[in-house]
Amino acid sequence: MKPQPREAASFEVLGGERSRIIGGIEFATVTALLPVGRDAILAGQASVIDLSGVTGADSAGLALLIEWLSIAKGCAASGEL
Repeated sequence: MKPQPREAASFEVLGGERSRIIGGIEFATVTALLPVGRDAILAGQASVIDLSGVTGADSAGLALLIEWLSIAKGCAASGEL
């Protein structure tokens, strides 16, 4: 049985401080999501990230969210946000 092809995940800036993820946050997708989310956080466009469109996640997805949280905390501590 062949594994199902993974749907590409997307990170969308919704406006203001809100963004969202559509698709899976898994080992195959987090490499592309990391810099996009980081840039949105640094630009103040991702204080809130809507995860309702996430279709699947694994430990890599959890690591991604923890990394973004670390970036956001670093920005808040330095006064960038």
